[in-house]
Amino acid sequence: MKRNKVFICGAGPGDAGLITVKGMSLIKNCDVVFYDRLVDKKIIDEIPAKSEKIFVGRSAGDSPGHQDYTNRLMVTYARKGKKVLRLKGGDPFVFGRGAEGQPVIPECRRNRAGTTAYQKRSKSPS
Repeated sequence: MKRNKVFICGAGPGDAGLITVKGMSLIKNCDVVFYDRLVDKKIIDEIPAKSEKIFVGRSAGDSPGHQDYTNRLMVTYARKGKKVLRLKGGDPFVFGRGAEGQPVIPECRRNRAGTTAYQKRSKSPS
C-alpha cells in the first residue's frame, strides 16, 4: 500500500531565516506547494523548479468556499501520488487556521517539528 501525504507547515513569523529545518526540508522535497500571501518571498523562492507552486491566498471578503476548494485540490494531488505541502505564514495552528484542512483527510497526526502530516492509505496502482 502506498501512503499519500499532505503536510501543513508554518513558514515562520515573517523572517525567511526563521523557518524550521523540517519546514525547509519539506519545501525542498514536496512535489506540490500551496502557499499564501503571508509566506516570505525568499521562502517561496526556495521552492525547487521541479515542484509545482500554487498560490491559494485569500483576502477579507473572499468566498468561504475558497478553503473547501483548496482542500479538495490538495486531496486531488495527494491521490495522484504527489507529496503535498500547505505552507502557511506563522504557526498554522495558532494564527493560520490550520485545522480547517484537517477534516478533509481522515488520519492526521502532528509531529514535534510543528508540521502536520495527513496520511491516507490507498491501494497501489496495479
